[in-house]
Order: sequence, then C-alpha cells, then structure tokens
Amino acid sequence: MEQVEKHEFWLKDYPEISQGNDVYRVALGTLIDSTERETFKPRWGNSDLNTQSGSIGFMDVAVREHRLPKEIDDGNGSNYEVINALTILLVGIEPQYRVGGILEY
Repeated sequence: MEQVEKHEFWLKDYPEISQGNDVYRVALGTLIDSTERETFKPRWGNSDLNTQSGSIGFMDVAVREHRLPKEIDDGNGSNYEVINALTILLVGIEPQYRVGGILEY
C-alpha cells in the first residue's frame, strides 16, 4: 500500500464555525494552497482556512460545547446537560480520491 503524506496543524482564525475554539486540521497528500482544491473552496476572508490543505483531502476538528438531553430529571429544572466533545467540523476529499479505498489509508 502506498504511503500517504499526513500533515497536522492548528488553524487559529476560523471565525465562521469555530465558536471561539481553535481548529485542528489533518491534511492528506502534498500540502497545497486551499485555493487550489476543488472541494470546499475558501470563502472566509484571510483566515487560516485559506492557507493550506492536502492534495488528497483534509479534516477539521475542534472541541465544541454540546447540550445533551438528560435521561433522569435531577430536580434542578434543566432537562439537558452540557458537555465538551471533539467534533468533526469539515471533511473534504478531492474528487479523484473519492473512490478506490482512500479511507483504507
């Protein structure tokens, strides 16, 4: 099986979906300028989102706050609990890699 380059780095300025948290990007393939990819062309000003991506694809994750329904009423008047969870924000696989087992890497 062919070895694929993997790059990991923080995106510090991701205003549209980060909710104030830094975003971590995993990019597969050669690092390219985000404007060169076909999947999810950059739309947000001069953020880090526009700087680098992978020639095969990328995945962005962040810790976000989520509200989950409570199974049992604890008597404090709230029917949900708040947790922090690692959340996949965006996955982009370039068209030429969407079939043929890229997920096996």
